Amino acid sequence: MHFNVPANSEDKLALAFAELEERRDELHIVDVQIAMSTLEDVFLKIAKDSEVEEAIKDNVKTKVTLSNDEVVEVLQGSEEPGVSPSGVGYTVVWNTDEDGKLVVADTIEDEPRAVAVVAPTDAAVRIVSVEIDGKYYNVPVPEGVAAGAEFTVTLRVPSSGASGALGQQLSMSASANTISDAEVAVRMERLQTPFRMQAEALFRKNLSYQKKRRLTNACLVIVPILVLGLILGVQFVVEVLFLGQPNVRCPYCGPADDDYGKLYCNGFSSCQVSL
Repeated sequence: MHFNVPANSEDKLALAFAELEERRDELHIVDVQIAMSTLEDVFLKIAKDSEVEEAIKDNVKTKVTLSNDEVVEVLQGSEEPGVSPSGVGYTVVWNTDEDGKLVVADTIEDEPRAVAVVAPTDAAVRIVSVEIDGKYYNVPVPEGVAAGAEFTVTLRVPSSGASGALGQQLSMSASANTISDAEVAVRMERLQTPFRMQAEALFRKNLSYQKKRRLTNACLVIVPILVLGLILGVQFVVEVLFLGQPNVRCPYCGPADDDYGKLYCNGFSSCQVSL
């Protein structure tokens, strides 16, 4: 399992590693490592951010099918929570394929959860803030509920199985992670991707990224050619209008009686012609 975390998460990482170390045997953890992001990771993030930016600019939408077979249109690359026409809350998680295009990696749907809420003692306050899994929800107090009375409300909250919180991910049963040492070795062997495949995948991603930057690449090729052509044109004009005149010293500095010197200096016998 791989997680990308911000660089300023030292405190949270310390707690996470402490819990992982404490539950190493329970979760059958073989090894835990931390490393800086690779160049490929950075490239993938840049490509993904670029895809999201273009999709938002062009208002590109993708159809996503929910667990109840309801189809909703989602702005490509957007991970903002949404609500379907039937009232199902969802959040789409995006990733990039081998060609650098955005694809749906997962859809996290909200699940209904019954919560017991106590009405405020102040009858004038009709909104209660409820905390669930670190998130706060504003719950209106129904009509007829007295101050300080308890009532039950059903809220749609992100599914705990896909919330991404470390504590919830570690709450998976140990039986689901029970594998033999031989299977662990086989899985680790499969993770060793050959260098040829990595290079080929990175080349394809880079090629796909460059195809979407046709205008920029065209400018990188055309502008130097135009500048070089302009410099050559100026040099040609200077040679024809100025250096080619007989009253200007020739750029040739060879012997005065040299045939090439005479030809180059418009047939004069000397490279230095008096005005």
